[in-house]
Amino acid sequence: WSFPSIFYLTFVHFQRQGHSYTVIPVVVLLTALALDRYLQQNCSRSPQSLKIWIVSFILCNSLLFIWGPSQWRTWAKIQDYDRFVEVRRDTIYQNFPPSSTTVLSSGHYARLVSYYFRDYFSATLGMILTDDFALLDPRVNTLVLFDSRILGNLSPDIEVQELSLPQGDRASDAEHYRLRYIQWQPSQEVKVSNQSLIIK
Repeated sequence: WSFPSIFYLTFVHFQRQGHSYTVIPVVVLLTALALDRYLQQNCSRSPQSLKIWIVSFILCNSLLFIWGPSQWRTWAKIQDYDRFVEVRRDTIYQNFPPSSTTVLSSGHYARLVSYYFRDYFSATLGMILTDDFALLDPRVNTLVLFDSRILGNLSPDIEVQELSLPQGDRASDAEHYRLRYIQWQPSQEVKVSNQSLIIK
């Protein structure tokens, strides 16, 4: 069970924390087995010390989940991510009708768009965009950019508008709480790639 993942990840660097879940289940089971054997050998005469070991182990893991380093998937990081997504989702639904809007995202946000915005045009567009241009549906006259990475370096002649979003709890969140969007006339033709946008 563990060998294929460990063999692969020995040569390929982790790109996302989620990739660790390919090995975590077997590591958890092997750790539990090793801990069980250790406790049976060293605590078999004292059930009280066995309970202390188990409670300490659970408590240590819980504290790391709540107050672990910022680069880990801690409780606070999960909450920040959820807030980031919820604020954008609610703002898009309140301000942009599905009948004339496409929501575009990149990276690990691409799948969120296909889940939350199924009623909008081309909800899977962010997952399939390449360097080649794709023509947007003529019924669309608004392109909402879900995250700051997508189309970050647009041509100056394209007017990008912004909506202010509720601020996060920390000052570092401020740059993430703006939503960019582009609008054009219904008669115009729009092509988009993963790098650029053309409005004719």
